[in-house]
Amino acid sequence: MIRGVIIDLDGTIIDSEEALYQYYINFLKQFGKEGSREEFKSLHRPLKEVAAYLEAKYQIPSSYESYIKGLENITPNLMPGVLSFLHMAKLNRLKLVLATSAHKDYADRILQAHNLDVFDFKLYETSNKWEEGLKVLNLARDEVLYLDDQHETVNWDKWKQHVLDINYQTLFKGEKLAVEIVPLPDNLRLSDDEKNQVETVWKNAIQENPTLFNGNILHFLEIKNNTLVGCFIEYKNFLASFRGVKLKYRCVCLSGITTFENKLLIAERSPQVSQYPHYWELIPAGGFDDSSDNWEDHIYKELEEEAHIPRENVAFLKCHSIIFDHLDNIIEIVAKVELSKPDFSPSDETTNVKFYDSKDEFLPFVPFSHYLIKEVHPGR
Repeated sequence: MIRGVIIDLDGTIIDSEEALYQYYINFLKQFGKEGSREEFKSLHRPLKEVAAYLEAKYQIPSSYESYIKGLENITPNLMPGVLSFLHMAKLNRLKLVLATSAHKDYADRILQAHNLDVFDFKLYETSNKWEEGLKVLNLARDEVLYLDDQHETVNWDKWKQHVLDINYQTLFKGEKLAVEIVPLPDNLRLSDDEKNQVETVWKNAIQENPTLFNGNILHFLEIKNNTLVGCFIEYKNFLASFRGVKLKYRCVCLSGITTFENKLLIAERSPQVSQYPHYWELIPAGGFDDSSDNWEDHIYKELEEEAHIPRENVAFLKCHSIIFDHLDNIIEIVAKVELSKPDFSPSDETTNVKFYDSKDEFLPFVPFSHYLIKEVHPGR
């Protein structure tokens, strides 16, 4: 699972190579000196070292201060795809580190010019970006990506897909799916200490949202051929796990890819929901409770509850896949739903329901819905 990304600035986030090269050439010309492309490429190091090198080689007085001052007029463009990657990273709660050899004033001005207020940590004038980035993230090496242009130009779309592929794992793909409910195994029963932690989280959650209901939801055990096997647990156990209590549970949820004439239906979650209030998501989306052992019944129920879509308005419903969401530790049954008519409206659980448009890419989406939109409709 990827939990953090260390990102260089020049040549990675911004297309600065040519702009900085021309600045370097013009800077030396002020003193009657001539630089070269080869020398410039060798100067990918902290700015103080660059200035010291130029001062020593070309006998330029006070080159550090004058070099920095001239950088105030340079604002390179963003590299293609970087905004989409950073948006995905924040939705997926990845920790982001800016690690650059550039001066703080220059880097901050570039970030401000492009409204990039997304980094959890910023490291300036550093030559050891990987190690220093790991130190502030406090994560294992295999949980962190390091992106710079040292070996090749960063393909932001490729790296975005790489993160999504790691964090979302397809366990099953097929149109036919059965669900088998079994009793809770003894090894999944909570200890007294775990029960106390759950109760503490639940009391706090009830204070935040008195409408919460502690029903039973399905815990995933295994997949046998085209059958998902699970047992029911209390919702408060899942909520405690979502909020950081280390439990053995992995709940089953349902997500629908609902379309009408190839238009994708999305909804904004109500401010009253316990997770991701005001975020957008594909609908239907919900938990697998004990009201039915049939996954299709839950899809129909959620369509009605979230968008007032009755069962008779569904032209067809079939399973698409089962995906393990490593980010939220959830097993998602993904269904494909085709509507016979585009009749829908918001409900108590949603504040807005509409068809997805390309300009909606940067809306705050629930992470799994954001993944599905790119996975199932990659052209969107």
